[in-house]
Amino acid sequence: MPDLPIKRVVPSAGAVVPLGEARERVVTLLSHHFAAGALTMEEFERRVSSVYGATGSAALDNLIADLPVIATSTAPAEGKLSAILSHTARHGTMVVPRHLKLVVFMGNVELDLRDATFAPGVSEIEVSAMLGNVEITMPPGVRVECTGNAFLGSFESRLRTTQSSGAAAASDTIVRVLGRATLSSVDIHG
Repeated sequence: MPDLPIKRVVPSAGAVVPLGEARERVVTLLSHHFAAGALTMEEFERRVSSVYGATGSAALDNLIADLPVIATSTAPAEGKLSAILSHTARHGTMVVPRHLKLVVFMGNVELDLRDATFAPGVSEIEVSAMLGNVEITMPPGVRVECTGNAFLGSFESRLRTTQSSGAAAASDTIVRVLGRATLSSVDIHG
């Protein structure tokens, strides 16, 4: 059966889109809400199953009507910062990519993220350091997970898993720092 045109489920200038495209947009919206922690895995799976059983825009609208408005990310998917026989420093306002790769060889990287903007959900900072130093300053309210390894060096987080308490402790922003430090130090602090 061909897709029938229906009204756009995601707010727009009233354009008409095929049912298949509208379904994919609802699944994308549900995925963003799941990544932001607004839906449990079970609820996400139930709603996605219902999306593919929906036969029109009203049914699709009902699947997302109770969800809160979340900011959509303008963060780039990937980024790279390197220091090879040099020193690199970044601070101030910036948008952190979903996956940021830091490459250090006989150099130094200072990354101050206190004024940075993160997309909701998980962002990764992958460190590959040899004979160097990496210093990352995290903002308050961001949950940090450190899973890096060191060989003849250190890979250390001086933060609690969640930096703040109360409402900010339930932050929907997680920064996962991973990678390897060989004859190097990686220091994550706030």
